[in-house]
Amino acid sequence: MTVQDLELLTQRIRAVVERAHLPIGYGFVLDQDLRETQKRFRFVWLLFLVAIFLVYVVIAVQTESFQAPLLILSIVPLSVGVPAVLLAVFGTALELSVIIGCIILSGMAVNNSILIYDGYQAARAGEKEADQGILKAMFGRLKPLVLTSGTTVIGSVPLLIAAGGVTGFSGTLAFVIIFGVTAAVLASLLFLPVLLQLSTLSRRRLRLPSDSSLRRSR
Repeated sequence: MTVQDLELLTQRIRAVVERAHLPIGYGFVLDQDLRETQKRFRFVWLLFLVAIFLVYVVIAVQTESFQAPLLILSIVPLSVGVPAVLLAVFGTALELSVIIGCIILSGMAVNNSILIYDGYQAARAGEKEADQGILKAMFGRLKPLVLTSGTTVIGSVPLLIAAGGVTGFSGTLAFVIIFGVTAAVLASLLFLPVLLQLSTLSRRRLRLPSDSSLRRSR
């Protein structure tokens, strides 16, 4: 249940109770737990946005670039979107555990993306072409990428089984991590290299001609 669902439910309850003719001296008060749940949802969503912003700032400072953090963070929507869509297909509500799982998943997805980006930058520093640099980054970082993500997925499977499926806090959290980490690995190996290639091509097209080329043209 999302914050919007809770607010809509609150409005419907108010509308129904206000239409009811209560005896004199009687009234109604909404449960404080409902209000606390709404505040908790908003707070966790705020934490998610703050975490993404802090990750962007840290990567921007380390790489001294505004574009690099965007490339690295580009796989986060895909990683979070896959378990969100699957939960919607299964009819599971957007609970607090889903949002917490998305926060955890964002950090894992960024780690995978950094592995590929760092390998690509190292290959380019060795004066390799963009295509060769991307291939070297993919194959060079494939083993640590699969090992770190695989252990996370395997460690989350018992949690999902113990919860009896996608039910409860632990089951939903494990589901988000399992499918989100899997999507993050695929996005790091398939989607991110395409963005790196497009970024390299765009920089080449925007690069100004050198002085020697200008002299030749004259």
